[in-house]
Amino acid sequence: MKIRSSFIEDIDKFIYSFGAVFKNVENSPDLYEFKGEDKKLQQQIEELQKKYCEILKIFNNISSSTA
Repeated sequence: MKIRSSFIEDIDKFIYSFGAVFKNVENSPDLYEFKGEDKKLQQQIEELQKKYCEILKIFNNISSSTA
């Protein structure tokens, strides 16, 4: 299941990087016009995490099933 491990690592890296970029965005003077966007993005990240968990469940079901 090398593909599965690689997929999980890539998703984890993406979620971490995506969230880190928008951390404390409300305190940045350059991004003041985008105030409130961090909440929308946080919701999007939470949705991505939910989808990730659903995909992980599918991979777990596939790996534990017998052919």
